[in-house]
Amino acid sequence: MADMTVNCTALEDGSLIGPKQVYESIYHWNTAVYVILALHAIPLWIISSMIISKLKSTCESELRVPLLFVTLVPPTLLIFFSIGIIIPSTGPFIQLLGDMTICIGMVEFVLLTTRLAGGSKILVQRCTDSKTGLPIAAPPFVCLAVVKQPIVTLRKLNIIQLLPVTLIFLKSALLIIKIFESATYEPGEEPLSVIARYLSIPIGLVGVYTYTIYLILVAQVMKESPTRTLGFVLLGFFVLSDATELFFLFLKGTKMLTCVPPSLPLSSVEHLLKNCIKGFLTFAAGMPYLKICSGKINVFQM
Repeated sequence: MADMTVNCTALEDGSLIGPKQVYESIYHWNTAVYVILALHAIPLWIISSMIISKLKSTCESELRVPLLFVTLVPPTLLIFFSIGIIIPSTGPFIQLLGDMTICIGMVEFVLLTTRLAGGSKILVQRCTDSKTGLPIAAPPFVCLAVVKQPIVTLRKLNIIQLLPVTLIFLKSALLIIKIFESATYEPGEEPLSVIARYLSIPIGLVGVYTYTIYLILVAQVMKESPTRTLGFVLLGFFVLSDATELFFLFLKGTKMLTCVPPSLPLSSVEHLLKNCIKGFLTFAAGMPYLKICSGKINVFQM
């Protein structure tokens, strides 16, 4: 049996934690996770490969590239989460890579639906014809529901379409900082990471807010297209990532999460569990998501 009296702090030495170390701490329980993960991941990878191979016949050429990126989101996330489960010490990098994948999918979804509508000008025209205003009361700023919705103009729409791109730059910057700190690892808190996390809050909030505005707008003026549902699933993936982070902060703060001697430090236990949760939820949402991606998609004609 593992010695449960080991100090958890002593395990946080920055060393690689892989299958061997996981087995030393939890034995064959993790083997069961590997088997179940494979039974979920392999079918999703096969289905996504089949859908990608048929893109030429299911959508027009101008939609093909953004739809490809959107389709790749669930299988790519499962690849990253699988690596995080097998090698838990890669967890901090996997988390940021997963977030970057979701953000790229969100930006490509904006491009896909804009082209699907026939361009930004036609999208604005549809808003005008249906008397649809700019939904500024989108979460998290629901308090703006008392304010009259502004008219949708081409300039406002372009700003809303552009701002979610900041999420990609934000996650890329955080990943570079994390790589830099891992190369110069020292036990203890990393001040640069703390500053970066605080600075990322307002930037991330603006990016998600404008993306949500765009989602609601598209849902109102493109009701005939099931493709709009993909955007909400991508937003769900992003919110899930942030919610999981907050949940595990709570678990660590209340001491309900701990290390598993002799080989699993607290950080590896945290990321192992995070990736298990995200991996299986990605499969659950990914299958209906891919079903929508496999349908015929044509550019809207005025």
